[in-house]
Amino acid sequence: MHVSDDEWSFIEPHIPSSANDLKHGGRPRHNARRVFEGISWILKTGARWRDMPKQENGPSYQTCHRMFQYWRRAGVFTEILEALSWELSDKGRLYLKECFIDATFAPAKKGAKK
Repeated sequence: MHVSDDEWSFIEPHIPSSANDLKHGGRPRHNARRVFEGISWILKTGARWRDMPKQENGPSYQTCHRMFQYWRRAGVFTEILEALSWELSDKGRLYLKECFIDATFAPAKKGAKK
């Protein structure tokens, strides 16, 4: 999934810096934008990580999965969603008093009395 320059300029400040990667040895990380695009493709399609299309000179699905887990634990996606909701609110395109972001649900039990 391609991320436009405008979208990336909004997202990039929320991505942790990888400036210290080389101090600990190992290979430098792939471009964060390409990793984010790979993660976005998985989240949009619901496909398995190993089914992620290969990108020429891009990160592998293993790299995208590892960074997804790291960014998820670091709260990166929550931070991006919160910043986006405030940005839309400031522009009058989202009314935060009238909505909330939630993923809870209550499953119905089989055979429950009506």
